[in-house]
Amino acid sequence: IESMSNGTIVKALHEYNENGIDGSVWGQEIGKDLHPTLNTKYTDPGIKVSKATFHLNNLRDSVYSINYIEGLNIAINTPTEENWIFKGWFEDSKFEGKRVYPINSSTRGDKHYYADWFKVSVPQKKDGCYQISNADELYGFAKIINGTFTGEEKDSTACGVLTQDIKLYPNVLNSDGSLSDKVSDYIIWEPIRNFSGILDGQGHTISGVYLRNSYVIGGGFFTNI
Repeated sequence: IESMSNGTIVKALHEYNENGIDGSVWGQEIGKDLHPTLNTKYTDPGIKVSKATFHLNNLRDSVYSINYIEGLNIAINTPTEENWIFKGWFEDSKFEGKRVYPINSSTRGDKHYYADWFKVSVPQKKDGCYQISNADELYGFAKIINGTFTGEEKDSTACGVLTQDIKLYPNVLNSDGSLSDKVSDYIIWEPIRNFSGILDGQGHTISGVYLRNSYVIGGGFFTNI
């Protein structure tokens, strides 16, 4: 593997020094050894270390930074926030442009990443039924039924009423019926499960729902009712 032989891996191991773990015990002579080994000579491969700063934009306005080895993929944990849905990372603080996936083998230099979120809301009730007027209330209604809305009791028998048309995303499909290349930036719909209540559309429509088969099998807007 190239990242082994060129020193990318040993650089990350050798410079690791967190939680009481001293990574300097790892060594490798670049051009001679094919992979890192313990307690052996270390040759600096000359690979650059850069800094990535993550702005979570959450209720605590958390910010954290990590050093990364250029050329090495790093798995970044997906942030979570109660009753918010993480939409993705952006390099623009105003979330313009496309969502990005830090940090990959082509990432270079110091970077700033900004977390974008979608707020989920509890619809207001009228005559015992949730009045659903927009996307964040539709997601909230689904989470109440599924029991995943923090602070709200699960209610698989809930009554919901659409008060207007709701379009989650425009142009999920191209004119020829193929999937739009924009869907990678869309929130995947979590189907409503084990629903035994009422959802009265009152002649309104729900459109632009994006569902990925690899995320859920045998489901659509609902999995079972």
